[in-house]
Amino acid sequence: MVLKACSRAGMLLLVVAILVGNTNAAGPSLRLDPLLLERALKPGETLNYTVNVENGDRFNSLPLVIAVADVEEDLYGIYRLRAPGSTSHSLAKWVRLETDKVVLPPGGYKEIGVTVSIPKGESGGKYGAVVVSMVPDEQAMEQGALGESLYVFQTASFLELVLTGTVGRREAYVSSFDVRRSAEFPSLQREVGDHALVYTAAVSNEGNIHIATRGSLTIKTRDGKTIGRYPLGGGRGTILPGSTVALQSVITKPLPPGDYTARAMVEYGGHRPLVANVDFAASTEEVSSKGSAQVGELSRFLIEPSQVELTMRAGAFKTLLLEITNRGHEIVDLQASILPLAFDIYGDMIPEEDRGEAVPWIEVSPKSFTLEPGEMRRVRLSARPPREANGGYYADVLFRSKDTDGEIEAGANFCIFVGDSPQRKGSLTMSDSELSSSGLQLDLEFTNEGSIHVEPSVELLLSQVFPQLEAEDGRVFAAHTEEIASLGVPAGANPVLPGGKRIFGFLIPNAFEPGEYELAVRVDFGGDEPAVVQTKFAVDEGRGSIE
Repeated sequence: MVLKACSRAGMLLLVVAILVGNTNAAGPSLRLDPLLLERALKPGETLNYTVNVENGDRFNSLPLVIAVADVEEDLYGIYRLRAPGSTSHSLAKWVRLETDKVVLPPGGYKEIGVTVSIPKGESGGKYGAVVVSMVPDEQAMEQGALGESLYVFQTASFLELVLTGTVGRREAYVSSFDVRRSAEFPSLQREVGDHALVYTAAVSNEGNIHIATRGSLTIKTRDGKTIGRYPLGGGRGTILPGSTVALQSVITKPLPPGDYTARAMVEYGGHRPLVANVDFAASTEEVSSKGSAQVGELSRFLIEPSQVELTMRAGAFKTLLLEITNRGHEIVDLQASILPLAFDIYGDMIPEEDRGEAVPWIEVSPKSFTLEPGEMRRVRLSARPPREANGGYYADVLFRSKDTDGEIEAGANFCIFVGDSPQRKGSLTMSDSELSSSGLQLDLEFTNEGSIHVEPSVELLLSQVFPQLEAEDGRVFAAHTEEIASLGVPAGANPVLPGGKRIFGFLIPNAFEPGEYELAVRVDFGGDEPAVVQTKFAVDEGRGSIE
């Protein structure tokens, strides 16, 4: 089957044209940098940066107005400018501009200073844009009044600010999931015809910080045979707080007539992905699914905490509670089950059919219950390990809600250690590397060799080595190293289970000069000693090899 992944999800609106008049008017040549700035800031700190504006017209001056705006995201992931202070995640009142007006001479360039000061007490993410607008001249405005047309051009530099040291709440849901023919999408119909299948999962961000989504689509027959797996979404995949964005995949080759199940899985930075299933029937002429095309139809329920940990002795009995809350507007019927917990080398949860058998002495009660809108219920988890049990045991506590519009899955990771002294031990190897004129690409593989799950964080340091030099006048310059780059990767959303592996990838886009280099990587995971890899390599005219 041939897949075309649409780029609608997460597209960034970079230029806005507001119609005031003349459809024949030529637009200005205006360049802006950066188009998007992503930063982390502690409340009480100040961020200073510049927005660079350039007039690409070498013959005409360009009068501009500089302002601050709020940002919202539409269903297709396009950023829309809104009045300052109009959104719940606005940073407009904390932004100060160096100037609000500027005239760029032909081919001219200007740096606009921007200061962002977030007070203490704020949390989550804050979003906005510095908007540069062209000022129409009076003659053009008079022509517009006589019935001719005039465009006022705007371009924006967007700012996504994450407040560190505060509570960043990631809460997201699949609002709707459906399958339809491309004939129902005029913008797609022109590209792929009438009979391609369009799979659309609308994801709603109900947290206070933006999320980065990465979706996948699995299509199965009703008897469980997998037809194929495809990416779901496209573009940046970023969803702002309070926004709902449609992630799509377009399959251009029709399915054979029959009944199928589509499964959407969306990673968004939480411990578990969002999962939704929908049954549909395909024929040579049409496709029908029970999934709703309207946002808000599928059930929404929140499970807290999303990961629970327990230490106990063999033969003992312990219980703890999960809180399940219906965050939607309809009654939710839930079914609970215990599955094995397993992740792949990238930290993603592997398909249910590939996980093996569940731990038999872990139970959930009740196994089925109903929640009214806004209602919360506590569910009991219990564990009674046998006398011979020792080490780490892991369960996926899964809850399913099935209605006429589709099926939603959510759950919690249940991590149990049986015994007295958990062993935390790990090793690190360099699995792949490539050094070229464009930079250094590096894959590192961490292996959990202990008896309990760990949450590794990675620190990388790259330095250039300068040998001892003796000048012509006899002076000696001692050998030394200079740091080129340092990178850190915090612990991921999901732990590495005993015996498990995890890949960490790095890209250092440095243009390496000929010389000697040192690379040091450290992984901290809670053990007595970190896992460390160190190596040296040489570069000759932009080329080299790492061992």
